[in-house]
Amino acid sequence: MTELQRVFLIHGWTGHANKDWFPWVKEELTKKGYEVIVPEMPDSHNPIRGEWIAKMHQLIDPPKHNDILVGHSLGGLAVLRYLETLKEGQKIDKVVLVAPAILLSPAAIENVNDEKIVHDWKDDPINFNDIKSKAGSFTVLLSKNDPMVLYDENKKVIEENLTNNIVTFDKMGHFTQEDGVTEFSQLLDLI
Repeated sequence: MTELQRVFLIHGWTGHANKDWFPWVKEELTKKGYEVIVPEMPDSHNPIRGEWIAKMHQLIDPPKHNDILVGHSLGGLAVLRYLETLKEGQKIDKVVLVAPAILLSPAAIENVNDEKIVHDWKDDPINFNDIKSKAGSFTVLLSKNDPMVLYDENKKVIEENLTNNIVTFDKMGHFTQEDGVTEFSQLLDLI
């Protein structure tokens, strides 16, 4: 019996496994024969980097060469931080980042209750050189009208440090149900 290819869908700050497009994508990928894991990340209203990375290790380890990691918003940053912790020679197949919270907008930062959370995730520079060797491919989805993630600034950082494989949308907002995104066929096409 062949083992199913695993897809991990990691929600973001204040997110849930049953919110936004996650239930629909899980159902569609399951129909296509994937094993889809959509965890509830620890205390999503007060996300602590170490706790999220530990949860990902608990779910994923050991990583498999054909694993696919999909992260939305802070979940995208969590995926990158998880990859930083992999040992030499550990590599997965594919990473898809949806509105990764690399550079937040002033509006997003204003909504933060505790500035220590932002510093916990942001104070250490991301080791992009190391991360690039941990996955076969990287794809990033950004929306020009995202109120939380700065489009131009994030696009520049991603192109300079990670990948040129960026898919741009004009009006998907932050890719949430509040933005009308409850189905996400474009993401399925990338997996």
